[in-house]
Amino acid sequence: MNLWDDFTQRRTVFDSRNPRTVAFVEDRTIDPRTFVSLRVRKTF
Repeated sequence: MNLWDDFTQRRTVFDSRNPRTVAFVEDRTIDPRTFVSLRVRKTF
C-alpha cells in the first residue's frame, strides 16, 4: 500500500542554441491516486 500526497513536478527546457537560455518551465501537479499499477510475478 502506498500512501502519497499530491506533489508538483517541475520540468525546465533549455534553448537548443544556447544551453544557458531557458525556453520554458512546465509545472505539473501529480495526483498519485490516479496512477494504475500492474504487477506480474512468475511463480511456477
